[in-house]
Amino acid sequence: MVGNPGRGKTHMSIGLGLKTCTLGMNVLFKNATTLSTELTEAKNNYMLSKLEKRICKADLLILDEMSYVTFD
Repeated sequence: MVGNPGRGKTHMSIGLGLKTCTLGMNVLFKNATTLSTELTEAKNNYMLSKLEKRICKADLLILDEMSYVTFD
């Protein structure tokens, strides 16, 4: 979902995540900035594969605030 701030994108994402949980699936909700930082730190600490495994266990990955982050 893309749009201006205050349009309910995060609210809708949380709702989708909660519904997915009620169906018995695993959901991972991350702020894009936080995930970017976690990936960088995991790489620097040689723990990237551990973080990747945790992410891959999720049936649904929700990344919030993607438009505020630049990835290198």
